[in-house]
Amino acid sequence: MTLHPRSVLTAAAGIGAFVLFGTSALAATTISIKSAQVPVQASDFEEHDDCDFAGAPSSSPSMWGWHFVLPGGDATFVTLTATFETAGAVTLPGPDGMFVQDGKGAVIYTATDDTLTGAVATIEGTTPQGDFVLSHTCLAVTSPTPSVSVTPSVSVSPSETPSATPSVEVSGTVLTSSPSDSTSPTVLGVKQTRNTGLLPATGGALVVLLLVAGLLVIGGTLLLTRPGGRYAR
Repeated sequence: MTLHPRSVLTAAAGIGAFVLFGTSALAATTISIKSAQVPVQASDFEEHDDCDFAGAPSSSPSMWGWHFVLPGGDATFVTLTATFETAGAVTLPGPDGMFVQDGKGAVIYTATDDTLTGAVATIEGTTPQGDFVLSHTCLAVTSPTPSVSVTPSVSVSPSETPSATPSVEVSGTVLTSSPSDSTSPTVLGVKQTRNTGLLPATGGALVVLLLVAGLLVIGGTLLLTRPGGRYAR
């Protein structure tokens, strides 16, 4: 079979065009994040949603999520590097995130409420605006700290009340009585004893004087009425 030179040239040109344009279509393109979205802190971004995708890095302790997407729905991520004030440069593929949504999205996790200062990506395909966007951030979920209520306990010991000694005031004189095994309380200035058989200590002299006076009266009467006395009959 003899090939015509013109046919050979046409075939060669077609193969060259396929290789050229096919290679260009499959070549990775580098684009940046939409400039109006940076810098931004995770908690300050206007959109917040969920970043808990299957296969995501452990969220213990809780992590802050950053969800990037490629507009248009035709391109896919090959690599992504986001730069933060605290975490520094974080690159995917890597341990701090993952590609999601069949490569049309990407999620990066940071340990703090960090600030995104910039991001670049290599993609396959093109986007309508020539950039990619931050779709939303995911706020860290923290468990509330249980509050502890402490009620102070006050222990009060009963105080001993000293017993008062009863007193009786008679004619300006205060008489004090104290319980005792041998004596009884003083009443009206006479100190009484218990089963002693003795005269009271107070007022005893008066009784003796009365007895003596009585005896003197009786004796005087006898002297006066005896025979020969002054009043003898």
